Amino acid sequence: IAGIYGANKGSVSKESAINKMKIDSQPLGKITKVIMGLVTRADTVSNNHFKIDNKLKAKKGDGIYVLNRKEIENLNLNEEDYKKYVRPFFKNSDIQRYKSRLLNDLYLLYVKDYGQPIKLPTSLDIHFKRFQNLLTKLKENFLKNKIAATFVKKWLSNGNYFVLFNPKEEDYFNSEKIICPYRSKINSFAYNDIEWFASQDVAFILPKSQSYLLKYILAILNSNLCYNWLYNKGKRKGSTLELYATPLKAIPIKECNITTQQLFVNLVDTIINNKTEGKDTSILENEVNIMVYKLYKLTYDEVKFIDPEIEKFISKKEYEIMEV
Repeated sequence: IAGIYGANKGSVSKESAINKMKIDSQPLGKITKVIMGLVTRADTVSNNHFKIDNKLKAKKGDGIYVLNRKEIENLNLNEEDYKKYVRPFFKNSDIQRYKSRLLNDLYLLYVKDYGQPIKLPTSLDIHFKRFQNLLTKLKENFLKNKIAATFVKKWLSNGNYFVLFNPKEEDYFNSEKIICPYRSKINSFAYNDIEWFASQDVAFILPKSQSYLLKYILAILNSNLCYNWLYNKGKRKGSTLELYATPLKAIPIKECNITTQQLFVNLVDTIINNKTEGKDTSILENEVNIMVYKLYKLTYDEVKFIDPEIEKFISKKEYEIMEV
């Protein structure tokens, strides 16, 4: 009791209010699958790549695995090869609260190893041969790691120097998901259910339990209460939240029935639709905040420690008679 309500029974503090999230909750990592995006080691040519390969014939910013529209068009791939190797690619800056960008300007060359030599289309083969020495050296750097070496040796012996280092499962990027940037000043979580590939600076939260609706979880993750949890209980660099798998998995998600969850889902759908139409959603997002406080059974006094401006949006009397 002391850990939840403070050292003295009935005492209230910011710490006790945040800790109250743990009651009747499940860690996010238990009810969802939380992963980081894929790893290429060479999205585009960087200054470091010239240090690794001083004979590299390219300029900074040239696409290696991540190409712009013109670079993709210059490959002149036929429809079959395009579908096989090209994926829409997004950046962590394409993520806002609730909504992510849905139209891409970048493209990923998704080349995955299957244990056999890969015969690439001619234009793709020519493209990767420009970077063969660099990509080989990047992979050889992992030969000192016993686990990684078993994979790298097979790739190189098969001539597959161009495969992605850690492509993850493609279904992770094609299905319903919540995404967030690895580092952010605020808790910015977005939802989409389209083909949306990104690098390891984006976290992906995927459904695992039928008892939890993903948009219900999204409402909690974007709430003021969750921000305070992440700021005080998660990982930070200064005031910047570090939203990678470990701290994300620990976020407590309140257990409740589907009917209650649907109330949050309906509100989230309205917020996403309004954002898509360029409308202000601040009132709706404040409504989510208040609903989340009630969901976790915070008293009005506890809420004031988390959100000192709560009185601008709802009175103590209104809050106490409100039900979720």
